[in-house]
Amino acid sequence: MGAGEPEDDGARAPEDGGNQDRDPNEACVFRRVHLPKCTRRRPPRATSRSVNAEGDQRLTPTIPRSTILAVPFAEEPRMPSPFPGMDPFLEKNPIFQELHTQFLAEAQALLQPQLRPKYVARLERHLTEGAAWGLELEGGSLEGKEPDLVVVRGPHGGPAPSEAAVLARPSATQIETISPEELALRKQRRIVVYVNSRPRIAVAAIELLSPSNKERGSLGQRRYLEKRGSALHSGLHWVEIDLLRQGERPPVPVELKTPFDYMVYVAQATITGWKHQAFAWPLQDPLPVIPIPLLGADQASLDLGACFHRSYDRTAADDEADYGADPPPPPLDPGVASWVKSILCTR
Repeated sequence: MGAGEPEDDGARAPEDGGNQDRDPNEACVFRRVHLPKCTRRRPPRATSRSVNAEGDQRLTPTIPRSTILAVPFAEEPRMPSPFPGMDPFLEKNPIFQELHTQFLAEAQALLQPQLRPKYVARLERHLTEGAAWGLELEGGSLEGKEPDLVVVRGPHGGPAPSEAAVLARPSATQIETISPEELALRKQRRIVVYVNSRPRIAVAAIELLSPSNKERGSLGQRRYLEKRGSALHSGLHWVEIDLLRQGERPPVPVELKTPFDYMVYVAQATITGWKHQAFAWPLQDPLPVIPIPLLGADQASLDLGACFHRSYDRTAADDEADYGADPPPPPLDPGVASWVKSILCTR
């Protein structure tokens, strides 16, 4: 090698770029890599030339897509709701129950980093409240009242054979039918915040109202009011999130003088009594960030807007909402109805 000639590192591309035989329609993925210097010449391979911020040329191998197993997205695609706050078209939609469950899961995910390690948030089913289960709420806690044993279907789809198993004949049999409304109540969830200790002590409960909780005279409304009364009597902080325009709103000991569509009621237990707060806003406003009271001066915050928009995206609620129809009752005021139409015209 003569003086002044550049050193051959064995990674240079041929003059034709090595891509003349490649199908121009073949999809490729380009990645920048740093090739180690090598004194032994490698076989030619397809490359592309790039220049970094310092002006140095780099050779990047051209990799057919078929050789890549998976390339994850840096961020999931978003399909946000067209409304800045709550979406009124989802109340009477079958997707609402799925949205309800996902909302609580998103709320738990947002709260957990704020709470730990002193506290912990748990998603719990309402399996233990009401006459059907014959259990009472003890200290505001539902922990320890899940079934002791759960039988699941195994990979073979049936029970294992037994040589000595003989079924006993029952001495008496009685069949009790549970109404669909009762079954729906058993599937509902809420968030309970505990002190992260053994045994755990319940501190706060977060409820997201469902349509059955606001249906006048219904079993769902009666059960909910009983549950709320028991929790408040036990000294549990109570956070009630009402994102429904329809139905009869549970009574709160706070007077609200301005019209509103949605409300959050926070009952904070204190040494001397209760501190009641109400956060109300109209359909046009974004969902607020609300306080979650804990022990003493401890407090967490919950971004309701983030919970809703993430839930809307993850449940693909956009595919279920009928934005060509009128919003479900109650009817909107003329000014609000015009605002809704203007929002939907920009979609």
